[in-house]
Amino acid sequence: MTFIIIIIIIIIIIIIIIFPTALCFAAPPKTTVRWCTISSAEEKKCNSLKDHMQQERVTLSCVQKATYLDCIKAISSLV
Repeated sequence: MTFIIIIIIIIIIIIIIIFPTALCFAAPPKTTVRWCTISSAEEKKCNSLKDHMQQERVTLSCVQKATYLDCIKAISSLV
């Protein structure tokens, strides 16, 4: 009888230790930010920033258009 109680206590301690750790691995989904550029230089900077943000909670999406108005249309159509 004592052996069963000890086993139950050990199982409870393991659950208390492992369960909170398992919750830490449940990461929220990444937020996606769409960034529009109108020049090759802006596109290059955006892609560089995107590469540096891979470990963050935000995903950066770069798109290049000819004008600011085209950018507004492109971004708003994806909403």
